[in-house]
This record gives sequence, C-alpha cells and structure tokens, in this order.
Amino acid sequence: MLYFAELSIEYPVLPACKGTEITFNATQSSSDLSQITGVEWNFGDGTIIEDTNISTFMSQKQTYAKDGTYTLTPKKSGGEAVTDGIKTLSVPIFRCIMPVNPNIHIYNK
Repeated sequence: MLYFAELSIEYPVLPACKGTEITFNATQSSSDLSQITGVEWNFGDGTIIEDTNISTFMSQKQTYAKDGTYTLTPKKSGGEAVTDGIKTLSVPIFRCIMPVNPNIHIYNK
C-alpha cells in the first residue's frame, strides 16, 4: 500500500508563531485506511504522539515552545515497516514579537 507516498500534510497558520497552537491535517488520495493501525507524529521538537484512533489520527495539534525550523514526520505506528517512503514537512516557527519603543511613555493625568 502506498499510503505515505500519497500523503500530504497541511497547516493553515502562516506565519506560525511560538506558543501558538497549530493544527496539522493529513490527507491522502487513497481512501483505504484498512492497513493503517495508527499514525506516529514526530513534531521534530522531541514531541511524539502515537494516535491509533482512526477518527483523529489524520489531524493533530502542536504548540512549539521555541522559534526555529522543525521537521514534522508522520509514520505508521505499531512498529510496522514503512516501505513507501515517509513524507516530511518543514515547519518554520517564528518569535512573532513586536518590538516596542522604550522611549514611549504613557502618563495619567
């Protein structure tokens, strides 16, 4: 089965900011999920989620604590060998902090 060869991963938030929850949605062109018992999501920051619930394993949420570029790698769970390749997604996470002018003061009258 070429499940991971047909897999695409999307996330709608651009730019993604540290400390903000991001929803990743995986889709694939084949509707046959019978050979997939679950998906292990490796978010590239040390967080690994193994989801065996067929109703949710195509969508995961993650909040990155630090800015940087992370490699998201989903794979079959349950120790199954992946023979058709693993799709990865490069996820840039930004600080998203607006600099403030320290010379601006607010005075109450």
